[in-house]
Amino acid sequence: VSHRPDLGIDRLAAAVKRTSTSGRLHEETAYGIVREPEREDGDVVARKPLEGLSEKEIDRIRDVALRQKLRAHLAPFLPDGQAMENARARLAGARKTKDARAIEQVQDEIKRLKVESKARRKAGAKDFKTALVEFGRANGIRRVRLLKREAAIIVIRDRFGTPYKAYSAGDNLRVEIFERADGSWGREIVTAFDANRVDFRARWRDVMPGSTLKWRVHKNDLVGLDVDGEERIMRVVSIWDGFLQLAGHTEANLAERGAAILVCGNNHNPVAWVWPAMMHHKQRSRIESQIEATRPLAKRLWQLVVQSKIRQQGAALAALGREGADASTSWRDA
Repeated sequence: VSHRPDLGIDRLAAAVKRTSTSGRLHEETAYGIVREPEREDGDVVARKPLEGLSEKEIDRIRDVALRQKLRAHLAPFLPDGQAMENARARLAGARKTKDARAIEQVQDEIKRLKVESKARRKAGAKDFKTALVEFGRANGIRRVRLLKREAAIIVIRDRFGTPYKAYSAGDNLRVEIFERADGSWGREIVTAFDANRVDFRARWRDVMPGSTLKWRVHKNDLVGLDVDGEERIMRVVSIWDGFLQLAGHTEANLAERGAAILVCGNNHNPVAWVWPAMMHHKQRSRIESQIEATRPLAKRLWQLVVQSKIRQQGAALAALGREGADASTSWRDA
């Protein structure tokens, strides 16, 4: 599956050459450690400039009194969350009673609330930031502490062993697949931070004596799979506890460049869309522009798609030396 060398610090290298690592070991933000995470609904805490807060971050402010005071100050700019909660509760009740008319009415109300919230947020974006700045000046506050749930953290301790800060572990680097002494198989995920520790040793080697390593699968490795009798080459996109996220090596390349992929069935008709999972404002803007496109514009865009498709078909015929390549250019006269 993979023939790359193990990533991390070379233990056999000279001391002066052991300072470099294979990449970023953790996220950049340093977090404070929350002593009672269940009570405060957060594992770590970090400071952020007040004027840079978003609407969703208001409820993550650690100081409860400050949180309530700021929400009261920003009330004219925040969406009516209670109205949305009430509407969703009525929708759940209507679905239980199977009242089709009530369901339709509540769904229309939820759509209206979403549209109003979006318009309100867009129109009041500058006023929202201005209100944050005014609140900070009036109360002498420049930064606030935000709580956050973090599944995997790296705890940093002082020379006495007392934890004083933490980092997010970031991406998982690889998964080690091993065979136990009884013949069953197991796995252990290794983060980039652990892989670059000089003293790192996988836990399974100590807690499961007699086990032997079978494979190490790294992120971005290419793996060969038998899918319904067909051999496919897949790329490891990400590594999670319990599964690997795979993508076709060609599809993954397209997705990384922001391309959407149309999947066709045996009859050559479209059956699914594959959208790149990149959380970027451009992706959302493109989807919204497509939804809001007028019918004349949609027809014009479809015309361009058809023209491009015919040109590509002609190029394919010409490359194969087959008849019909010249006829494919007659679309201009159609």
